[in-house]
Amino acid sequence: MNEWMGFDVVAVSELLGGEEIEWQVEHVAEIGSTNDELIARAKRGDTEGRVLVTDHQSAGRGRQRREWFDRPGEDLLFSALLRPRVSAEAHGLLPLLTGVALVEALKQLGGSGFEAKWPNDVLFAGRKVGGVLVEADIVAGYAVVGVGVNLLGRPEAFPRDLRQIATTAYAATGKEIGREEALAAILSRMGMWYRALREDGPRAVVAAYRQMDTLAGKEVKVETGNARVSGIAEGIDDSGRLVVSSADGLVVVDSGEVHLLE
Repeated sequence: MNEWMGFDVVAVSELLGGEEIEWQVEHVAEIGSTNDELIARAKRGDTEGRVLVTDHQSAGRGRQRREWFDRPGEDLLFSALLRPRVSAEAHGLLPLLTGVALVEALKQLGGSGFEAKWPNDVLFAGRKVGGVLVEADIVAGYAVVGVGVNLLGRPEAFPRDLRQIATTAYAATGKEIGREEALAAILSRMGMWYRALREDGPRAVVAAYRQMDTLAGKEVKVETGNARVSGIAEGIDDSGRLVVSSADGLVVVDSGEVHLLE
């Protein structure tokens, strides 16, 4: 246990007000996976706006089923349940929408230089600060948005294999941002962009993402299924898909793992 343990749900509620979504925040000290819990609740009919925050996930994961390393009390770990009334195509924008919300919230809290890396990461100086995992069932009518943000401490305390690829909001800003403050800021921005997606379609979300896209104009390698594509990232198209200019022409990628090349 450390000095950062404990989470004040009431403080988050006080910071939120007049939001686009009526967020209902809960906290548990430890859980297997906040995403798994909210998926189970969604299948039982739980309402939109449920947010589950935890200090530690014993079975947390990122994309490609990778294990998610966390530091109890120092990282912000939460999942939010949405019931999107949008097209199937717009569902695919939820990771990008959340990335926009993360970047804007971190800037609002006193940081600069944060960027979004397609499809679901937030970076500072090329190192990962946060990640997003969206798990959705369009037929069942739900989407669970999982978020992890490295808030406090320094990357020197990370396991050796993460020190060169990950960092923290504190290392990036020099500010100790509380988890409650960060959560309220992120949920507020998520709600705003979620409303924009519902009412205006992809246009505004895509435009905002393009302003913070760290891949545009850079050489990348994309691994998607059994295929690999290398070339220059041309940004995202109007549906939020990554466009890569390869030796064989323009390639549009719906999903995949992207590596920046030197």
